Amino acid sequence: MAQGWLMVMTLVKAKDKGKGIMAEPEPPKKLKKMVQIQMSVDEELARKIQEENQARAIAEQEHEMINLEAALEIQRQYDERQEVATEPTQIQDID
Repeated sequence: MAQGWLMVMTLVKAKDKGKGIMAEPEPPKKLKKMVQIQMSVDEELARKIQEENQARAIAEQEHEMINLEAALEIQRQYDERQEVATEPTQIQDID
């Protein structure tokens, strides 16, 4: 009897060409409450880190602007001194 059943199974497998009934995929299992809490904590932490990085980037840009303005002022003062030093001095003849 076991052989007859085995033959029926092998015959059924041989006839099956993948045209069976399409099975619906199982809906995703609901997340447990602790996993949901952890995900929300992770999202909040990621948001805070992103905000800190943005604030740091803005502060660095402001610091660079201050340094650039200071460098431009120093360059302006240097250029003025160079102009004064290269101007020909007028010598007045005293008679």
